[in-house]
Amino acid sequence: MNDLETVISENSDPLPERSSNVSAEKLCLIHKNCVPMVADYETRWKTVPRFRLASCLIHKSMSTVLSGLMCFLQKAEQYKRENLNITDFEASKELCPSNSYHNFENITKMFWKLGWKYFIVTRDPIDRFLSVGFEDRHFYPQTWRCQMREHASEYKFIKYSSDPSESVIPALVEVLEQQKVPKSYIDWIKTQLVTQRTDHSTINSEARKFLEKRLHSSPYLLELLVRLFYQDYKILGYELPF
Repeated sequence: MNDLETVISENSDPLPERSSNVSAEKLCLIHKNCVPMVADYETRWKTVPRFRLASCLIHKSMSTVLSGLMCFLQKAEQYKRENLNITDFEASKELCPSNSYHNFENITKMFWKLGWKYFIVTRDPIDRFLSVGFEDRHFYPQTWRCQMREHASEYKFIKYSSDPSESVIPALVEVLEQQKVPKSYIDWIKTQLVTQRTDHSTINSEARKFLEKRLHSSPYLLELLVRLFYQDYKILGYELPF
């Protein structure tokens, strides 16, 4: 069987009804069996001291692209000279090995906070869930990362969209302009965001389309995802699905 046939055969059993008719807004206020915001699972910051800029990477939320973007801001001429692209993870890892931090406090101790911008690209919880594949860590709530429990109010959140021109590019350009990034750098980044896509992107796959339709047609599955990602919806500002 091909991938689509396998997905369909493994996801066609009848599904139960929801356990209650409580709205998503009230679901986790009434019931205790929702995932709380209790973990600081992982923090991966990329920094560009020249522009006082830091971005915390979240799996399946443009993390590969952001790693390349932050490296480009440090090594712009080399990226252009060698015709590297923003999705080349190996290039960013090789060229910028020292721009990573695993703790927000380490950045502020090293560079202080004055004039710095801390931004994070986030993703609609259902959209992200459908893109994760089978790695357990990708299923973890986004709010378990980047020490959001302590520092969410200090971050600029940018909402991911499959079409970068809808929300990602305007929001990123605003951040980059605020940090005095040259227009030529910004133009290169905009072009890369429009023309490049990572090899593991799933947005246009038939299997993804099938699973998305099945999920949205099942109140039971939607309730499970709200229980899992309720804090992501509330803290990151996404609309609840019911």
